[in-house]
Amino acid sequence: MIAPIGATFPPNDVASEGELLKIGYLDSRLVFDRLKPQYFYSEANRRVCEAQLAAHALRAPADARDVARWLRAHGRDAQVGGAPYLFVLIETVNVRLDLVDHYVERVVDTWRARTLAWNFERAAARLRLGGHWERVLALLERENEGVAA
Repeated sequence: MIAPIGATFPPNDVASEGELLKIGYLDSRLVFDRLKPQYFYSEANRRVCEAQLAAHALRAPADARDVARWLRAHGRDAQVGGAPYLFVLIETVNVRLDLVDHYVERVVDTWRARTLAWNFERAAARLRLGGHWERVLALLERENEGVAA
């Protein structure tokens, strides 16, 4: 789908997400101690991250077949596009292990920006609907507590 002229997308870095997922196949310790699925903008990448994190929690390496099995078992394979997406991810992403920290920072920073933007938009909507500014501000502060950490 082509976006209408003037349309904006929430901050994201899908390329860095793909890099991190491919690195996760090579050495999950480099990636998954610092990431959460919610940091991923792409729904498909978020679900792949969940599968890789499940393997990482078991201290098991996860290849594309393991991830595909986990996605099927949890009813998530359709959200990813099935095994073909996993193999495309592996084949098309060029990995630079020396940039892992940069990729993590980009994904986390764009998640922070996205989360802040959504929270501020909701706060503005609450104010437009007649919410009291002090209650809206208190709620906004609570919603943003974990964003800067």
